[in-house]
Amino acid sequence: MALNKRKNIIIFGGSGFIGSCLCKTLNEDFQISIVTRSTRKFSQDPPCAHIAQWDGLDISALAAIVPPESIVINLAGYSILCRWNKANRDRIQKSRIDFTRRLVEGLIQLSQPPSLYLQASAIGFYGPQAIDPTDETHPQGPGFLAEVCRLWEEASMPLLQSSTRRIIMRLGVVLGESGGFLARALGPGFPFFLMMPGSGSNRISWIHDQDLVNAIRYFIDQPLSEGFYNLVSPEPLTVKELYFYLTRFTRFHFIPKVPAPWIRLILGAMTDEVLFANQYIIPQRLLKDNFHFKFPAMTEAVDNLMPNFLVR
Repeated sequence: MALNKRKNIIIFGGSGFIGSCLCKTLNEDFQISIVTRSTRKFSQDPPCAHIAQWDGLDISALAAIVPPESIVINLAGYSILCRWNKANRDRIQKSRIDFTRRLVEGLIQLSQPPSLYLQASAIGFYGPQAIDPTDETHPQGPGFLAEVCRLWEEASMPLLQSSTRRIIMRLGVVLGESGGFLARALGPGFPFFLMMPGSGSNRISWIHDQDLVNAIRYFIDQPLSEGFYNLVSPEPLTVKELYFYLTRFTRFHFIPKVPAPWIRLILGAMTDEVLFANQYIIPQRLLKDNFHFKFPAMTEAVDNLMPNFLVR
């Protein structure tokens, strides 16, 4: 891979929503490469990135994919938004834990390892009922997703013995105009009405995709930043409050509720750990560093994003 004057960012698992946000936003300042298991997802290289292929097994191939002193971002992982039967639980774990172990094993063997390694994790680490203000110092909570997050984070620990700076990003619900939570929350009734899952009393911790990208820029620019960061807005809110804001963009301002037992019947265990998770997560480290959130409040985020959905 040819080097140029711009620093290289190599995104593993970058074909999804978050990878697309990073690619579109960072490509003016960085040389972006998206590494995927199958290039069939792309008919041609997107204008903002080079596409590379890696099978997740051959660590010797990483020398040709990761230039010296690159920034590596690991977003790889099978979607958790599925029914958690045994096969899908295995996919969720192996696509994160086994993949990361193999990736890190290869990175530390490079003659010039990455200068910075950024890995996605999730606020699911704290468990589905983190109802009190929870910052990065809190321990792991209960549940399948919390255990996956712990093992996923631990898989990159060998980098601590290298020269690579390591940051774990515990992501909340990501809002954006090209996908993510908001696209799913609007549902098939939009723009006429919305359907809210359950009572809406559970609290969600979220982040606008622009603030997510800006946080990654911050990590790149701040050489002393390392360790664990909660990537969420400083103002979590309940699902009911979110849907109240969204009804300003619907023709009929009522919100029929989908009963929780119906959803549990369809989606199983994932329902209570993800969809009905009640999490009050605080981005304490970013706040301490005086990081500027462009969209700290949901009203600002919704006003920014919804016009893009209305014109579709």
